[in-house]
Amino acid sequence: MGSSGRGIIYIVTGRKFMEEACRSADSVKRCMPDIPISIFTDVSVRSPLFDQVLAIEDPTHGPEDKIQYLTHSPYEETLYLDSDTYMTEDSREVFALLERFDLAAAQAPYRVQYRVCEVPDCFPELNTGVIVFRKTETLRLCLDQWLQIYRADREKTVDWLLPGGAAWYRRALPNQPSFRRAVYESGLRITVLPPEYNCRIPFPGFVHTKVKIIHGRSESLSTLADELNRTLRPRVHIMRWGKLRVMESAMPPGDYVLTRTRWSLHHWGLLQTARAAITQFVARVFLHSA
Repeated sequence: MGSSGRGIIYIVTGRKFMEEACRSADSVKRCMPDIPISIFTDVSVRSPLFDQVLAIEDPTHGPEDKIQYLTHSPYEETLYLDSDTYMTEDSREVFALLERFDLAAAQAPYRVQYRVCEVPDCFPELNTGVIVFRKTETLRLCLDQWLQIYRADREKTVDWLLPGGAAWYRRALPNQPSFRRAVYESGLRITVLPPEYNCRIPFPGFVHTKVKIIHGRSESLSTLADELNRTLRPRVHIMRWGKLRVMESAMPPGDYVLTRTRWSLHHWGLLQTARAAITQFVARVFLHSA
C-alpha cells in the first residue's frame, strides 16, 4: 500500500468499538473536514466518515491488533486515535511537530503498570491512545520491537506495580509498558503532547487553555467537552461517581489586591495570609512615617 500526505487512523475490532470509532470520527470530521480518515477493522462498515476501510486479518481482539497495524498506516504523517476519543476543535497543528520529531504522545496520567527493568524509572510512560508519528524506517523498527516486547511480556509473569494489576488486566496485558521500553531503545526523536491533546478524563489531571482531544468514555462526551472548556484558565479535573468536577485556579481575573488575596488564601491558608497582610501594613506605616 502506498503512502500519501497526512491523515488519521483508527484500529478497532468488534461492532461495539466500531460504533465508538464512528462517534469519534464524527467529532473529527466536524473539526477537520478536509483531513482524511482511515479505519482498520474486522467488521463491515459503510460510512462517509471514513475515506478508507482496511481489513484486519486474523484479529486477536487485543492490543496486538493496534501494535501490528500502526505500521500499515496509508499516510506519511499519521495521527492515531483510540476509538474512545473526542475532538473539540481543529487539532492539525500536531502534524507540525513532525517537522522536528518522529513521534509525539502525551505522558500517561498514571504510569509504570508493571516493572520494566530495562528502562530507568525517570523515563516517562506515554499514553498510546493518541499518537502522532512520521513514517520512517526507525519508526517501523520501533513498532516491530514493540510487538516483540509485548508478546514476550505476555508470556512471562510480570512484576505488577499497579495495585490489583493482575486481576484488572486479566484479559489482556496493557501495552504501554512495552511501548515505553521500545521507544526508550529506539533512537526515535520523540516529544510529549500537552494534556490538552489527550485529556484522560477517567483520571485526575491538570489542563490550561482549551482541551482539544478528550480521551475516555461517557454517555455524552460533548457535554464533558463543554464543562472542561467552560473556562480556559488553569484547572484541575477529576471524575467522581460518573460526574466530572472541574476546579479552577485560585487566580481569577479581577482587582489586583483581591486576586492576590485569593491566591494567598488558596496556597498559604488564612493564618499565614493574615500575618503577611499585617506585616505589609506595618511596613507601609513605618515607610510613610519615616
